[in-house]
Amino acid sequence: MKRALLLIIFFSFFASGCKDNMTKIEAGNASFAKKVMIASEKSDFKKDVVIKAMGALVKDGYFVQVTGLDDLKSADTAQFGAVVILNSCWAGAMDGRVNDFMRDHPDDRNVIIFTTAGDGKWKPDLKVDVISGASVMETADSKAQEIVGLVKKKF
Repeated sequence: MKRALLLIIFFSFFASGCKDNMTKIEAGNASFAKKVMIASEKSDFKKDVVIKAMGALVKDGYFVQVTGLDDLKSADTAQFGAVVILNSCWAGAMDGRVNDFMRDHPDDRNVIIFTTAGDGKWKPDLKVDVISGASVMETADSKAQEIVGLVKKKF
C-alpha cells in the first residue's frame, strides 16, 4: 500500500513537471477594450481549441494574449476582462499551477476554467465558470465555441 502511494505521488509529480506550456502569442489590437488572456498547457487538442477560440474572438474585436500555465503566477490578470485557463485533471485534481492561481483568485468572476479529464465529465468545485471535456479532437470546435460564449458574457 505504501509503495503504491509513493508511485502515485511520484507519477503525479513527474506528470505535472513535464507538461509543456502553450507558446506565447498575441492577436488583435492591444488597444481594444475587450481583452482576453488564455493560459494553457500544450497538447494537440488544447492547441486546436485555443486557436479556434482565439480566431473567433479576434474576428469579433477582442485582443487575445495566449500564454502558458507557468506564467499564471506572475500574470497581471486585472487588465483582462476574461481569463481562460485550460488544464488537465490528474488523480481527481486540477494542475497544481491552476490550483495555486485559484487559491489567489477564488472568487474572480472573470475566470473560466476548462479542464480535460478522461471521460470529460469531471468538473472542479469552484466559484467561477467551469467547462469540462475529454481531449477528443472532434469536440474542439464545440469546446472553443463554449469558451467564446462564456467570454462574451464577461463583457
